[in-house]
Amino acid sequence: PGRKLIASGRISMSHGRRVLFNPKYELRPLGQE
Repeated sequence: PGRKLIASGRISMSHGRRVLFNPKYELRPLGQE
């Protein structure tokens, strides 16, 4: 609560499911863009 999540990576399909490769994420307080 009170945080913003920014995520990126490469999405692929494997056996009918989405898979995220090389995930990178950043948690920021609300109000910071």
